[in-house]
Amino acid sequence: MIIAIDVGNTNIDVAFFQGYKLLRHFEFSTNRQATSYEYAINLSWLINNNGLKADDVEGAALASVVPPVTVELERAIRYLFEHPEEAKKMGENGRRAVEEKYNWENESKKLIKVYETLI
Repeated sequence: MIIAIDVGNTNIDVAFFQGYKLLRHFEFSTNRQATSYEYAINLSWLINNNGLKADDVEGAALASVVPPVTVELERAIRYLFEHPEEAKKMGENGRRAVEEKYNWENESKKLIKVYETLI
């Protein structure tokens, strides 16, 4: 499997290919201030929580028009390839955070509080 990343001024597209077959595609906002560690966490989460296996990743292709992001994403990709166990742990921790903290039940409570202040 290959990770293909296209960095634009507004969005970053991440696609996973097996040969010519597109397996999954994701898009998130370009953040010029994000660190390589933040991008590594994002990529780990995408791999580990969407039916993909980190062990199946054989390489990456990166195209970018945002040089600061290019540098950080390259560092993130290298880190993930050089530290596969850490990459897996990052993805698992990200999933746990979403399940425990950033879930609809917790977010709905916050939203209700906002509505109550408006009424």
